Amino acid sequence: MTLFQSQDTAGGGVVVAVEEDYFWAKSQEQLNDMLVITDNVLTKVAQRKVLSVLAFPEMRSRRDLIDEAHNKAYTWIFDKLKPYNESWDWKTKRAWEQKVKLRKSADEFLGWLAEGDGVFHISGKLGSGKSTLMKYLCRHE
Repeated sequence: MTLFQSQDTAGGGVVVAVEEDYFWAKSQEQLNDMLVITDNVLTKVAQRKVLSVLAFPEMRSRRDLIDEAHNKAYTWIFDKLKPYNESWDWKTKRAWEQKVKLRKSADEFLGWLAEGDGVFHISGKLGSGKSTLMKYLCRHE
């Protein structure tokens, strides 16, 4: 880059240098924007590729075979946790501790839903209700 086009005492050369710096910075900014857009496009393409690999022809019919959850079966996902109470008996305390664990899992899941980033892995024993949970969540936005 040429700092000055001439030794003009009126400052014309300085203006040229400032303009070149401005356009250089602008072009760098535009290049960075294009790289971010390209990165976003590549991410979307990769996500679609993963989804297409996971898809199978009977996917919709499999979903239709999953039983509907009872209306209150998975409400714990959206319920608020009651505050701890010292006067509870041991059974109530143990039940509350289990609800704390469920609430933590539910909060992680709801956070993931809000952010929509990455994969949220749901695991459990055979017949424990993973598919029923997913069907419930799909129908209860």
